[in-house]
Amino acid sequence: MASSITAPEFRTRYYLRVDLSCAEVETDFDPLLNTLTAQSVSDALAIYRFDPDANEFKAAAVRSTAQPLIRNAGVTLTTSTSAWLFGLTEPAQGNAGTDERFERFPERLQFGVETILAVPFRNGEKLLGFLTLSRREGGNFDAETVQLAKRTARLIAAVMERDDLGQDDLQQVLRERKVVERAKGILQQRRALSEERAYVLLRNTSRRRRLPMFEVAREIINFGGRARAAR
Repeated sequence: MASSITAPEFRTRYYLRVDLSCAEVETDFDPLLNTLTAQSVSDALAIYRFDPDANEFKAAAVRSTAQPLIRNAGVTLTTSTSAWLFGLTEPAQGNAGTDERFERFPERLQFGVETILAVPFRNGEKLLGFLTLSRREGGNFDAETVQLAKRTARLIAAVMERDDLGQDDLQQVLRERKVVERAKGILQQRRALSEERAYVLLRNTSRRRRLPMFEVAREIINFGGRARAAR
C-alpha cells in the first residue's frame, strides 16, 4: 500500500545502498535469510536497515544465487518513490523495468533482476527498514511466498529491536511472536480467514479485552480456537 503523502509534500529523497561485502560476513540475519532462500524461488534477497539521520537505507545482509554484475551500488530515489517507501505498510511488488517504484533499486543494477518484492518492517509507527526478494524472470511472487516474507520481516524487526532490549527480553519477544503466529494459523484454519484478517481479529480482541495480544493468542492455542478471544 503506497503512502498517502504526495511528492510535492514529501521533499526527502532516500538513498539506497548495497555493498556486497556484507554478504561475506556472518550476521544475526543469516538463519532467517537461509530459511527464506530455501523456501522461496528468488535470485536475490536483501535486508535494508533505515538510518533516519542520513535518510539512507543500507543493506545489512544480502543473499544471491545470481552472479553480481557490479559489487557496490548506491541510488538516490525520487521524492515520489521515497514518499511511497516511507509510507509502505504492506508488501508490494512490481517489474523493475516498467514500475517506477522499483526501477532504481540496487538489485536491478547488481543482479539484473526483473521482479522485486519489498516487505517493510516497523516498530509501531517507526520504520526500521525493509526486506526485498527479487528474481530475474518468472513474474510476480505468489501469495504463499509473500506471506512467508511477511513472517520473516517480523522476525527481522525483532532482531533489529535488540539494540533496545536485553537478550532475555529479546527471547521473550520472539517466543511471544511465535505464539501469536500459531494462534493466527488456528484462526485461519477454523474460521477460513486470511492471515491479515486473523491478525486483525487478534488485535481487536486484545484491545476489547484489554489484554496483551500474546495472552489472547495463548488462550486460542489452549482452547483450540474455541476461546472467547476467537468469538
